[in-house]
Amino acid sequence: MKKGTVLSLVFFFLLAGCGGSYETEKKLAVEYVNVFLRGDDAEAKKEFVEKHVQAEMQAFMHLAIGMNGDLS
Repeated sequence: MKKGTVLSLVFFFLLAGCGGSYETEKKLAVEYVNVFLRGDDAEAKKEFVEKHVQAEMQAFMHLAIGMNGDLS
């Protein structure tokens, strides 16, 4: 449970720095949950990280992709 909470907090802190509209942030949050937290496809997760995560945090998120076990 800790892993999922930490990853969620990190993601929302990343969103706070994006400066996008509410609808854009909402769509990105839904995509994060569906692809990164609930998804099983490692390639889709990597693509999401490359496309949406700031360069400084990408290494951390790639480590999260490699973790085994339940993220919730």
